[in-house]
Amino acid sequence: MQFLLLVALTLFMWFFANRTKWGRNIYAVGDNARAARLAGVDVRATRVLVFTLCGGLAGLGGLLLAGLLTNANPNLGLGYELDVIAAVILGGVALTGGRGSIGGVVIGAALMGLLRNAFVLLNVSGYWQTITIGLVVILAVGADSLNRKQEDD
Repeated sequence: MQFLLLVALTLFMWFFANRTKWGRNIYAVGDNARAARLAGVDVRATRVLVFTLCGGLAGLGGLLLAGLLTNANPNLGLGYELDVIAAVILGGVALTGGRGSIGGVVIGAALMGLLRNAFVLLNVSGYWQTITIGLVVILAVGADSLNRKQEDD
C-alpha cells in the first residue's frame, strides 16, 4: 500500500510542480523571491502554500511510519533529517532553491535506501553510517556549488 501511495503522490506532485501555476510560482519564489514578486507572484501566499504542503506531507509520513511500526512514539523519525537532506541533494535539488525535480528526489531517496541497506548488510556501525552520509551530503553540495558556478559563468 505504501508503494502505491508513493507512486500516486509522485505523479500528483509532478503534475502540481510542472503543470500548475502554483507549482511554477514555487520554483520562481525559490529561485529569486524578489524577481518573483516583481513578476506579480504573491510570495507570501506561495510560501504559506509550501509550508502547508510540507506540513501535510510530513504528517502523512508520520502516520505511515507509525502504521508500519505499529507504534506511535514521538521520537520515531529522529535522525531521518540527514537522510532526507542527502536524498534531496542527491536527487538534484539545489539548496539555494529554484531547481530540482520530483523524479530526481525519488531517485535520490532510492539511492539513500540502497546506501542504508548496504550499511546494514555490511554491519557498519551507526556512527560510521552518519559520518558517511554526512560526507555524501558535503560532496553533493560541493558538486552542486561547482555546477552552479559553471552555469553562472
